[in-house]
Amino acid sequence: MIEKHTVIITLNGERRVVPEPMTVAKLLRHLGVKSEQVAVEVNRDLVTRSRHDQTPIAADDVLEVVTLVGGGAPATLEAEALTLGTHTFRSRLLVGTG
Repeated sequence: MIEKHTVIITLNGERRVVPEPMTVAKLLRHLGVKSEQVAVEVNRDLVTRSRHDQTPIAADDVLEVVTLVGGGAPATLEAEALTLGTHTFRSRLLVGTG
């Protein structure tokens, strides 16, 4: 049963019941998510971090919260050459034909 003062939203494809009134910022806190680490869409509109506090969430809204991930290979891999038979490659970017 749904409590009074709650709304049903779709969050990342799943129906969820959340308390109201709710904003994007409150939802992220409710979920335990840091706003600096995610991108948020409400009804297919990107919500910038500066608007998280002002963007309300209403019944039947569709939200996508995507975790931002950075990364890459450490610099030491660039320095390592790859030798295949008699060929030595300085780049690990190889394009094949098959």
